[in-house]
Amino acid sequence: MSSLDSLLETSFVTSDSEASSTQVEPVCCPVLTCHLHGDLVLQASDGVQFLAHKINLQTYSQVFAPSAALEASEDEVVHLTESSSVLRLILQYMHNIRQPDLRGLPFSTLEALSEAVEKYIIYSAMEVCNTRMEQAVIEHPLEVYIYASKHGYSELVDKAAPLMIKLPLGEVIQTTSRAGLELICLLKFVRYRVLWEDVFKSSVLDNLPVVLHKGGYAECAKWPDFYHAVVMKAALNLDALRRFGEITDSAKYHITGCEHCTIRLSQWTVKVSGSIKSLPLYSCVDM
Repeated sequence: MSSLDSLLETSFVTSDSEASSTQVEPVCCPVLTCHLHGDLVLQASDGVQFLAHKINLQTYSQVFAPSAALEASEDEVVHLTESSSVLRLILQYMHNIRQPDLRGLPFSTLEALSEAVEKYIIYSAMEVCNTRMEQAVIEHPLEVYIYASKHGYSELVDKAAPLMIKLPLGEVIQTTSRAGLELICLLKFVRYRVLWEDVFKSSVLDNLPVVLHKGGYAECAKWPDFYHAVVMKAALNLDALRRFGEITDSAKYHITGCEHCTIRLSQWTVKVSGSIKSLPLYSCVDM
């Protein structure tokens, strides 16, 4: 069995009663306006069956085209690992119709669909899924990172990686391992995270700008309370570096009335921002 055929698992329906025991409703094409002859039955992981067309599968999928699954007779059922909600969308993409509207689709379904169209090499759906995954990166950076890393979307990986800084490293390790992501990707992210930790140490904890006050003093009595409040909040999560201005604004009342401390804060904010901008893209991190 070829590597392509191993994606598919064929089982035989021995009788009408056996077929009806798993699905009461008649098997039909998910595209209601379709008038093509159905010559293949696909069964989703949740037992729902769909009538499909071998010619469409051959045309729209680079995996089904050479697959032994298309040699199945009309009384056989090809079992797939995708859920019915995902398989329904896949088959819609394999028709010459307006593409499905993925807006409002639950992220779990979008994620599974995006993986499936890559798995079956369905070019007609790849780009729209990639676009929707990119739009979901802010709320689901880790999942998007895994998807983009698996399928070579380096620009999307670069967008997801900085957003993952806020996640516990243990969660990243567990989720990427469960998803079967290559170890080199995890090691690279750990290295990338270390660069952010270096920025935190060098820009927030050490080498702060100095603005001399009257009398030549490096700071007044107001600065220590302000600095302590900022560092305590920033130390909670590396992602605080990206929200540094927001954090300093919340503690700014400590230095109210001191012009020199205000100037020092401004210089500090510029330093942190510059350090973040100097960080390499994830894809450019050396291993």
